[in-house]
Order: sequence, then structure tokens, then C-alpha cells
Amino acid sequence: MKKLSKIILTAALTLGTLVSGLTVATQTSQAKSKAQTITVGIMSGTKDDDEFWNVVKKNAKDRYNLNVKYKHFTDYNTPNRALQSGDLDANAFQNTAFLNAWNKSHHTNIVSVGQIVKFKLNILVDRKTHK
Repeated sequence: MKKLSKIILTAALTLGTLVSGLTVATQTSQAKSKAQTITVGIMSGTKDDDEFWNVVKKNAKDRYNLNVKYKHFTDYNTPNRALQSGDLDANAFQNTAFLNAWNKSHHTNIVSVGQIVKFKLNILVDRKTHK
């Protein structure tokens, strides 16, 4: 696993928009000018989610010469374990409250490097009262 500076990682991962705090282990280092690859843990989602993450991946490559690989998860505990063990460079699935609770209960020090927001809102109304 190649180490990246927090600045490059933050910029690359905040290009998109999913209410979550992106997290990365507290490692820092110098970024190289040649292309680097990072592995990011994300929750398995819908076709719309995949399209969103593909845009993030393209922007990271085009703007920062950063190759992004995704590892999909189906539960909310495994991504932080993988991040802490070094199997991931970052993950993008959780809000700040979840991250803080995780760190407290697992005695870890995973930190947020940025926030991204992606909203797809469905507004529902009761047809009987709103015609």
C-alpha cells in the first residue's frame, strides 16, 4: 500500500457528493507525482450509487492522477476494521456520530478527512389530503 498525503486524499474523495464523513487512518506522507492507487471502502448500493462513485473515480484520475479502487461492503463494521488493519486507505460510508462511537467502543483513532454530501430525496405525500 502506498501512502498518500492527507491533502491529496481529501481533495480526491471530496469531489463527489452521500451524507458521510470520509475516514482515513492517521498516517501522513509525501505524495509522489506519478500515479498512485488507493483503495476506498464503500457500501454496496444502487446503480445510482455506482454511477456517483464512478464520477469520483474519474475526477480523481483526471485532476490528481490518482487511481481509485473500490471495495464494496454490506455491513457497517467491516470497513472500519479493514481501514484500521491497513487493508483500505480510506472509507466513505459513515457520519461523524458513527465514527466517534466506533472509535470510542473499539479504542481506535480513525479520523475524518472531509465531508461529502449526496442527496437523492423522494418527497412523499398523502394523496387523500394533498390533491
